[in-house]
Amino acid sequence: MVSKINSILPNICEEVLKYIKITICVIGNKNFHKKVIYMQIIQISDMHITEDSNLDLIKDKIRKLYIALKETLTNVDQTVLCILGDIVDKGNAKLYKKASDILYYMKEIFEEFNPTFEFTPGNHDLCNCPYSHPIPEKCPDTKCTLEHYNNFVKNFDSSYDHTYTLLRKEYDDVDLLLANSVHHGNCKYGLLDFEALRMIELQKPTLLVTHHTFLSESDTDIAPIRNAYKLFDEIEKKEIIGVLHGHTHGYKDITIGNKCRVIGVGPFLKDIPNINNQANLVTVTPSGIQKVLNYFYRSDLDQYVSRSVYTRDNSLYKGSNIEKLYYEIVSDAKNTGVIPNFHLNINMSFKEFNDEIERIFHEDINTAKMWQDTEQVPESLYYNHGQYMKYNNITAIDFIIKELKSKATSSRAIIPLINFEMVVKSGDGFLPSFDLVQFGFLAEDRTHLLATLYLRALEVRHFLKINLCEIYLMCKQIADEIRSIERININIFAFKAQYKETFGCFKRAEIDRIDESEIVLLLKEDLKSIVHLLEEKRDLNETVIENKGMTSFFKALQAINKRRTIKTEILQQAKSILDIMEKLKSEREKTSNYTLIHQIESQVNEQFNKIIEMLREGDIYEY
Repeated sequence: MVSKINSILPNICEEVLKYIKITICVIGNKNFHKKVIYMQIIQISDMHITEDSNLDLIKDKIRKLYIALKETLTNVDQTVLCILGDIVDKGNAKLYKKASDILYYMKEIFEEFNPTFEFTPGNHDLCNCPYSHPIPEKCPDTKCTLEHYNNFVKNFDSSYDHTYTLLRKEYDDVDLLLANSVHHGNCKYGLLDFEALRMIELQKPTLLVTHHTFLSESDTDIAPIRNAYKLFDEIEKKEIIGVLHGHTHGYKDITIGNKCRVIGVGPFLKDIPNINNQANLVTVTPSGIQKVLNYFYRSDLDQYVSRSVYTRDNSLYKGSNIEKLYYEIVSDAKNTGVIPNFHLNINMSFKEFNDEIERIFHEDINTAKMWQDTEQVPESLYYNHGQYMKYNNITAIDFIIKELKSKATSSRAIIPLINFEMVVKSGDGFLPSFDLVQFGFLAEDRTHLLATLYLRALEVRHFLKINLCEIYLMCKQIADEIRSIERININIFAFKAQYKETFGCFKRAEIDRIDESEIVLLLKEDLKSIVHLLEEKRDLNETVIENKGMTSFFKALQAINKRRTIKTEILQQAKSILDIMEKLKSEREKTSNYTLIHQIESQVNEQFNKIIEMLREGDIYEY
């Protein structure tokens, strides 16, 4: 789709083209809703191969690591072996031959997972140093080279660019940004190319991969990255989702900004007192690092043992980029099934919020207006929120505006949409998930509007967009009356959030709005319209099962059958649909977890498809 835009709009300005591409790829493109492929990164650093390194013992350790990892790795996901520097010890170029033998073995043993290799150099990979033992306290301020390291890497990554200081490597859903922390040629300390990081444009969620750590491990440690502080700001601006590094003793719980996890790993082979040889398995999706398992070698057991050092809290989504937040939420909900205790926080200028909603969800604003209509429930919906937001001709928003004008920090500017009586009487009928919304100001100057929404449940693929547009409409009405508003802070809480590929958002199917006599007439004169009605009913994928229309359809077939024989398979199929819908209704009364009833929903769709195909043939009568 994007390539077509490039061919038909060659003269469009760059910024507009960029906007169109982003909108199509993130919101409109069907690929956006494909299942996200997890990236599983095996993080290895600090091999420090020496003249004395025993190849047989090293290969045996690699085999034991493979045995420990293979229980978790999958063939479906992308596997990346990240080798984060210090391949050889003390710049000894002769040892890269031994290193190649080790890496070829690693490639062979992990072959079933089809891994790709990514490399970043470490300070010990700098060769041709004037000193035979280039350690920080002895090495002079002269440039060493990575020539031998580069030749080594080319054996495993033909696309490797040895001139890089910062290199973006593309993958399906998450990219890697390889950062050479020894490009300056001095093995005393790490240094990243700040200007290259500042100028690079990242197209997808990205992990920064480097050798050196950002932090010192002791009072005498001078090796960490020198320009780390200003790098933090740039990492946060570019919303890099994680940093992987070596050159340290292991994982520490560090975060840059809101969610960029810094993941260190201890030495894979180097013998350090009281430090187990180790590797990390890092699981990544576009929304961030999901999990880190640290595999460490237990010599007493002669095996690798794993421990979970990090698991992402998938309940909090926070930021000012609505488009990106929405992408993350949909991705996580689709891949995890359910996000419990969901919390979305949006904090931005009021103008930016309005502009973002109108740009990203412009097609959903009219739907939101129907849900907010306090005059009447639109015929196309089973119910709406507006019907619960009016009392004695006073609309909820009018009440809120009055409260906010008179008591800027009042906690009573609240709209409850349900009460306990409604809950008790609801059964499996329609009950708003949009339960409560509250408004207030941060201070008496009324410049910072606060909005809090609580939902019992939230469908994120379709309904989250409508809910955000409803808040937009309400806040817009408030701002029209209170002109001092400059910023907005929105908090949306839901007991659980789920993803549903097809969901009618309680739209009322047309077949449920017409009576049996109309269906009889259509069956006799307009089978194409009947097919359209059945397709709409199928595609709405209702969470509260309404079988009125399908009952009328079956009765209409029976009525016609009294005068002219309807094909037996059509009658049987119509009855089968009613039976499977009743089964689905029964299961929905037991659980509201979409993933648990997906199989029955698929059976309902299959039954609808069968009768739709029969009717498309255009003949419903026996001869």
